[in-house]
Amino acid sequence: MLLTNSLTDEGQRVAPPMSVEGVDAQSAPTGRQQASPLSGLAQSLKHPMNKMAYLNQLAKAARKAQQQMGSMSTAVLAQLPATAFSELLRSLDPVDSISKELDPTDGMHVGPGMAQFTPMGQEFDAWGVKKCYVSLLAQVMNASKLRIEAGRHLLLSDYKILLRCAGAAADLDAVKAVWDMMAETGLRERDPEAYHELVKSRFQTEPLYSHYDLARYIVRPMNLHMQKLWVLGWRERLYLQMLGYNRLKRQRHHFGHNRQSLIHVEHLARIMRQRWPPLRMMWVATKLCYIVDEGVLCAIMVALARSGAINVFQTRILQKYWGVEVTRRPGSPATVKVQTIAYAADSPLRPSAKLLEAIVNSYCVNAEFSTALQVLHAVSSCYGIPIPDKVWFDLLEWAYVLSSKPVATEWKAVRRQFRGKGVSRNAVQLVWNTMTSEPFNVRPGLYQYQLLAHDLVSRGNVPRALDVLLEMEPMYRQLLAQLESTFCKHALSTALGVEVAESEMAWRRARARKHAALYRLQILCRRLLKKVGKGKAGPHMTVRGVPQFIEAFRDLMPASITYQIQTGTVQIHHVPPVRRLEWTTAEYTKLPATTGEVRISGLIKRLPRPKKVKEKRLGPAPHASLYGFLTQSPSWPLIQREFS
Repeated sequence: MLLTNSLTDEGQRVAPPMSVEGVDAQSAPTGRQQASPLSGLAQSLKHPMNKMAYLNQLAKAARKAQQQMGSMSTAVLAQLPATAFSELLRSLDPVDSISKELDPTDGMHVGPGMAQFTPMGQEFDAWGVKKCYVSLLAQVMNASKLRIEAGRHLLLSDYKILLRCAGAAADLDAVKAVWDMMAETGLRERDPEAYHELVKSRFQTEPLYSHYDLARYIVRPMNLHMQKLWVLGWRERLYLQMLGYNRLKRQRHHFGHNRQSLIHVEHLARIMRQRWPPLRMMWVATKLCYIVDEGVLCAIMVALARSGAINVFQTRILQKYWGVEVTRRPGSPATVKVQTIAYAADSPLRPSAKLLEAIVNSYCVNAEFSTALQVLHAVSSCYGIPIPDKVWFDLLEWAYVLSSKPVATEWKAVRRQFRGKGVSRNAVQLVWNTMTSEPFNVRPGLYQYQLLAHDLVSRGNVPRALDVLLEMEPMYRQLLAQLESTFCKHALSTALGVEVAESEMAWRRARARKHAALYRLQILCRRLLKKVGKGKAGPHMTVRGVPQFIEAFRDLMPASITYQIQTGTVQIHHVPPVRRLEWTTAEYTKLPATTGEVRISGLIKRLPRPKKVKEKRLGPAPHASLYGFLTQSPSWPLIQREFS
């Protein structure tokens, strides 16, 4: 290898990059061999010690060259013009560039279960944040600090990109560091757009910043005790504490936790529920005249809603700027009145679909689903704003989240104190019927069908759930067809060397959609079979509907299926054609709720410390890599895992 790498392009032999000290003089070549320095080097390297010394010097030379290249790149980065560096940062914008060009899971919520059982978990770190945004934040922060240390200040647009990068990485400390950096470098002209980016990053109001998880910052009944003029009894508090303890005890992940808290568990929702920070943000924005458009008000409204301050954003934002008055009376639903404010057509304060989305998220995060529907309908009709499909999909997902067992159980326990909270059991079906009928005519996607099927299964409506599942089967097959077509296009692009990056991203996104749909369908099939096994389905469904369902989704069925019919019990045992999961040993860091020492009755009690626990978990079976299909000949099981 050394002899091969020491030849130049012209075929002439050159001296090695470094000389070797301590070479035996007796082994020096003589005569014709002196014309070839590499022959003497080959003779000297026969000794193991000389070979190790030569490799050591090569490694030192490589490290030195790497340091020199790093210093040169640092100098070049520091000497870039301000406009060139700003253009470089603009190309790394996580909202407008990275999420659309380099993120295969853009617009998709990946929970801890999906991250564990699918290959999409490789895109996320232990805190549920995408690795691409974490590495992007570290790189842009280092580059910005190098520029500042070299005496070149950043522009205001550069700080906006830094705030977006910190928000996408869910790093609140980095958000504060960037905002303080603006004052340290002498930049005092903070315009409303920069303040808008600060509010969105600090309170994670952008869907990308919360990674499209609507329920991550949901307000729970225990959060409102002794903070928002609500006082719960000791029985309710004890019951809610038990529910929270049981919920946290079963968790084996850190999704949604603060990455800066390494010694104890701190959920980001605990930080977001503080009432004073969003109030201070709104006071500063009002004092400095930063409220110049609809976006700042919507971001502050969502931030106030996550802290439980409903009355504050109703009176100071909705009623003041858009004339929406919400009246509440004990024991009766809220009444909504809208006095339309005549904004100009080009006014930045004129309400749009952004306000409708903020209304849905603000009220539903506080479990006030009926109030959200009333305010949404009133604002949409008075200002003539058509309700977009995304708002309907958010309403459907919120109805499913609020009617799920963990959330519904908590609000049911405190229904005397909070009469307007919670939803009915058929809320998902009501939203579905409304948005799919006249005059809206919304066409749901596969994810919305899955939410409806999960709701039907939880309510015990097995026949209707089977019909919905059979309607979803062509949609899933269409996803598989898209996966195969994007793979073929990527293989052709790689062979021709044309548009390789675009075809690769299309392949990765189709693969992510397929894995997400597959994971949800597997859970849905198992839940439905449990209901059927308990005799929840009628005789017609068990005789005809269940066999059709098993035939349509045979690849997603468990190995053993048992359900009841009128004449006995049906048991089906088969080997799954595709092995998608396997047992692996994983190491999990268990963090306590708090650490340190406490004094109880004069005695010091030491609280538990973080410890690492090894346990066996089910994870995704080995999949072929993206380039493995193009450069190798994968086995048939790998092909089945990818395209079925």
